[in-house]
Amino acid sequence: MYNSRSTLGGLVSRLNYATKPSQEDKLENVLGSVKGIDLNPLAVLTARINYFINISDLLEDNLDIEIPIYLGDSSYVPSEYILDCVQCLKYTINTLKGPLEIIIPKSCVSDSSLFSKTMSNIEYHIKALDVDAVYESLINLCDDEDKTEEVKSSILTLSEKFIELENQEWNGIWARIVTNFLTTANIGQFDLIVGNPPWIDWKNLPAGYRSRIKELCLERHLFSGDGVTGGINLNICALISNVAAENWLAQEGILSFLMPHNLIFQQTYEGFREFWTSKGNLYLQELFDWGKSGHPFKPVTINFSTYVYSRKFVDYETGVPVHCINKKKGSPPLSAYAQETSYENVAISFDVNSKLAGTIHTLNNIFSYAEDEEQLQKYKAIVGVSSYKGREGVEFFPQELFLLDYIKTTSGKLEFTNYQGGTRSKHKIVKQNVLLEKEFVHPLVKGVDIEPFSVKQTSYYVPFPYEEGSRKALPPSELTKRSPLLAKYFLKNKKTLEQQTDYNDKIIGEKNISAFYSLARVGAYTYGSHFVCFRDNTKWQAAVISELETPWGEMKRPLFQNHAVSISQREDGTFISLAEAHFICAILNAPSVKSYMENSSDSRSFKIRPPVNIPQYDENDPVHAKLSELSKDAHALKGEDKPIDNVLLEIDTLVTNGL
Repeated sequence: MYNSRSTLGGLVSRLNYATKPSQEDKLENVLGSVKGIDLNPLAVLTARINYFINISDLLEDNLDIEIPIYLGDSSYVPSEYILDCVQCLKYTINTLKGPLEIIIPKSCVSDSSLFSKTMSNIEYHIKALDVDAVYESLINLCDDEDKTEEVKSSILTLSEKFIELENQEWNGIWARIVTNFLTTANIGQFDLIVGNPPWIDWKNLPAGYRSRIKELCLERHLFSGDGVTGGINLNICALISNVAAENWLAQEGILSFLMPHNLIFQQTYEGFREFWTSKGNLYLQELFDWGKSGHPFKPVTINFSTYVYSRKFVDYETGVPVHCINKKKGSPPLSAYAQETSYENVAISFDVNSKLAGTIHTLNNIFSYAEDEEQLQKYKAIVGVSSYKGREGVEFFPQELFLLDYIKTTSGKLEFTNYQGGTRSKHKIVKQNVLLEKEFVHPLVKGVDIEPFSVKQTSYYVPFPYEEGSRKALPPSELTKRSPLLAKYFLKNKKTLEQQTDYNDKIIGEKNISAFYSLARVGAYTYGSHFVCFRDNTKWQAAVISELETPWGEMKRPLFQNHAVSISQREDGTFISLAEAHFICAILNAPSVKSYMENSSDSRSFKIRPPVNIPQYDENDPVHAKLSELSKDAHALKGEDKPIDNVLLEIDTLVTNGL
């Protein structure tokens, strides 16, 4: 079985060439073995044409066949339903004229070929507006014992609905659509299911569709519950793979899907990775990582993998084989192979590296990449719970108003130009000189400024109209008194500033929105004296930073932009000391920790609370004190542009030997 037209030709062709005594047997073998489902009508049509081409040499004149490619929703298949003690199928198709609810006995679709032919004939009765003929055709499909009064009533209602749609100038094709959707519940069990399901995040699905499939996701334990800033964010492909396995995968069968690579890393897929079905859990057998293969689906650049599942138990702690397919430098562009249908013909352009993916954390089932089982075991020495929570940086939005480039000081006032975001910027704000008072201006640390044991000299400064320790911005009346130039700047750009998203407002909290220039992600943690900062994407690296000297001669607390995460507090809310900050920084920069974090995360998103063992700092613990001193040494060496390899080696030894 397949659910992507791109894999169809090869499957049909292989079965066509299988050894069978006659053309008739070959055709029967193909039609009974290779079936497909797609929700896109054009994809279904293309797949049927492809299927027909691949079996054309087996066809005789006037042979009546049905090509088993169906229009259907692989994430929402007909459900079993009891009506008047009769086993039925229930399904709802939403139309612009209202929902079309279908309840018919399972016996109606037991012979899929007969059901299909009958429904095709019904189209003529619908066009003739003959409700009795439609009803008789449907009821004759049922077993005699299923023809109860309630079943008859349900079939009559469906027949009348078909005619109603025709009267509203919706053509009789609805019978064919119903045929396709209901047939998906009765196409059988398969030894192999392959496909490329759609990669659509839950938040991007239409609201009505989300509502329809939500209960199904809950039943299948797919939601993991990340409720701080959005609750859930499941990709629809996770549901489709689960539904496909539940409905169509034979007990010893294999399911192989192309899906986004981050499904093995992100917390929101905890439930999916369990892969629960009523017939037993599925286990990841192999993973083919296409992340560095040259983006074969351009312009789509999402990293993806081939996930191979079966019900054969796998101990994830010992690892799952991973095959990383990497495009060779200097090899032809993938577009040169657009007409190739066999990987063997393009394999020369790729290197394949072998790794393992295993689960090592006791609190989650996130996978980590490793070179071998020994490295997986080494990771176990460093994973755990951090006693310190990272905080995402402030949402300085829009950047074109908040990010300022220093020019000079004039008569005690600071002169800046505002940031220009370029062609991709959402807000086109003219470049201008901005004159501000000093009081509420702070240096900004961006994620790209953070290096191991070092922070680059800041390029930008930001206005931050907050009283020390407050989550609420100063109201306009107070800001006008204390910083009139800044108040004027905000008022001048009020319309743009008021275009904050609902998401930002939710983060700020209604009780903390005191002005139209209020900022998201401001809290007590913003006002520490010492910070450990690290990037939340691309590269895992951390540094310690305290007050920074500004070009106008003041020492000011830095502020962090959203992709720069900072730690400034202990669990009880008290602020960390400088020695404590260096202790944390040493652990985060340990080579083994860096390797673990980068091999256990989608590089676009690291956890802000690293799943690493970081105990609360104890100045009397010699290992803690030594790590703190080593971090200070590394910062000093980086400041002098000297190598830190020996320091890192010593840090790694202390961290991997246990804290």
